Amino acid sequence: MTAEQRHLTLAINGGGDWHFTNNPWTDGADGLLEVAGDPNGQPDAAMQGIHYAFDTKVCCQDCTFEFEFRLQCHSEAGVVFRARDASHFYLLHFPNIGQQARAQHFWVALSKMDDNGYLRRVKNQMVRGVPSTNNVWLRARVRVEGPQVDVRVGDYGHVTFEDFTYPGPGHVGIYRYGQADLRDVQVSHTPHKTLLWNPAPAQRTNWSHPLPTDEPVWQQPVEIKQFDDGELLMLVNIQRIKNTDGQAKSTPCLVRSSDSGRSWSEPWEPQVVGEGYSWDYPRLHKTPAGRLLLLVPAIDHKKVYESTDRGRTWKPAGETNLCLDPPPKGPSQNISPAGFLNLRDGSILALMLGSTAINPEMRTQNIWTWGGSH
Repeated sequence: MTAEQRHLTLAINGGGDWHFTNNPWTDGADGLLEVAGDPNGQPDAAMQGIHYAFDTKVCCQDCTFEFEFRLQCHSEAGVVFRARDASHFYLLHFPNIGQQARAQHFWVALSKMDDNGYLRRVKNQMVRGVPSTNNVWLRARVRVEGPQVDVRVGDYGHVTFEDFTYPGPGHVGIYRYGQADLRDVQVSHTPHKTLLWNPAPAQRTNWSHPLPTDEPVWQQPVEIKQFDDGELLMLVNIQRIKNTDGQAKSTPCLVRSSDSGRSWSEPWEPQVVGEGYSWDYPRLHKTPAGRLLLLVPAIDHKKVYESTDRGRTWKPAGETNLCLDPPPKGPSQNISPAGFLNLRDGSILALMLGSTAINPEMRTQNIWTWGGSH
């Protein structure tokens, strides 16, 4: 460390020197930097569940971060650098989702934010030698020097990125999405001669709820179909029982938009479908010939209904041998989230998931061992 360099441990200290997007942050026990309030964030946040905190008193061009982070399913943690405001900065982060953690794939990403409000990936790199297991503390060292970003994770993980978008000085910060944790965040840097933080620009909001509700619940958009005149018809699951396991219940609804999705009609429930399990939802499809079909899951049959008035009414069209339910006791095929694809020759491709036989002694399988049964 040179005479000009400074070394500090980031602390919120009431938030007076910080700029927060979404909810504020606070100091927790054992060096934790925590998001205060609802982790899903404010209703009008630029991105739900995503939280940034920018230190308006720490401004530099190059720096080195050292910190510990802990990921859960569907979460991220990271550090911000060269931020001039809440809409222009780099983010070094560690994205994590369920299938990635189960497959033991650990990823490191360098992203940048700009005026469009979208966090754009510069590069996303899978790094070997780092466990993706949830709820494990990992140590990281991130060195920023010119266009180079050198990242070391744990004892063996190493990756280097390069980007020239923001070459000048800016402020540092921290980032969290979901239930990730950050602690003991230390920064070594040579302070810039002036502070550059501009509090005015705000992150652009690029999303909306098609079906605003007073109570926050899952809204699962399943399918969107477009008609020749541009009108959109969306099948969306509205959650009735707030849960993520076998007790999760939702009601499928239809909504339409005549202005390219900027606004949506009041929802209505197809008369041929009732409340069901949140993970077993009907599938809406518009065939190459223009027929609008609704495939409804059931234990002993898979009914297909057809509408000639864009989903207002439905008539039975027959049955299908496609399975929309989770795999039963024996091997099965289940339609995948990707659903159907219309081909140029007028045929339809159904994208499926296959499963193997699950023996009685394998009943202890759970979400982490799905790879053994698909």
